[in-house]
Amino acid sequence: MLNRYWFNTMSAPSKSDMKAAIKEVQRQLKSHGIKLKDSSRQAADALEVLQKFPYLRPSVGMMSGSEQKFFKLEGTVQMFFNSNGYYVPLAVFLRETHPDSPPVCMIQPTPDMMIKPHHFHVDAHGLVYLPYLHDWTKRSSIVEMLREVSAIFTSDPFIFKKPSQPPATPSYLKDNANKGATKSKPVYEQESCSCSQIPNLNNCCQQTAGGKQTVQSPPHRTPPQPPVARNTPDVNQIQKTMRALGSCSIGSAMAKLLTFCRSMFLHQI
Repeated sequence: MLNRYWFNTMSAPSKSDMKAAIKEVQRQLKSHGIKLKDSSRQAADALEVLQKFPYLRPSVGMMSGSEQKFFKLEGTVQMFFNSNGYYVPLAVFLRETHPDSPPVCMIQPTPDMMIKPHHFHVDAHGLVYLPYLHDWTKRSSIVEMLREVSAIFTSDPFIFKKPSQPPATPSYLKDNANKGATKSKPVYEQESCSCSQIPNLNNCCQQTAGGKQTVQSPPHRTPPQPPVARNTPDVNQIQKTMRALGSCSIGSAMAKLLTFCRSMFLHQI
């Protein structure tokens, strides 16, 4: 119903349009049984806000977790950070006891925005905490309160854009990826080889044409054969033969020596 005043027009609303919209909101509040303590002061303060912040609009609204209806000024307020302007979405709720009670300011992030965690002046639900609101009096101003919020944003922004998320992979692509998944390679086909840590395998890696290293089997080595047992001639027999040669003639000695040498040779085979 309020859209007929200026919300559907591209031009800035006139002062008379603003007054008409404010009057309509107050009429709706009264139709819901809301008794405004000072409707004239509420209307004047709301008009001042709409003139200073043209992207706010008046309406009847409720705060989260409450069924009570309030005079709401909702929209965006331009705030600056590092000399860049940003339109911050928020809402200001005026109580029925306005101006005796301070308004409630709520930051309302869009789906692609988020509130800075653990901010000193804005909680996780968007509720704004200000010394100005704590010290609120009848002479306080909603416009000045919004300027305080803007100053906080300039020094420490309480809202920012969510980090972009990579697009989710469709299920059919995941199935194809699982079907074409490469099985784990065996040890001998791995791209690296620590030969120095393997006994008797130093220099076992060879570079292939594909740039991979393969482990070569160690060269085959024939184990040494056990020694063959041989008959050792008796020392006493050698000494006995030498004494017998000393008592024989030359010819007889030569014959016995040949026999002895032959027996020694046969012992070594």
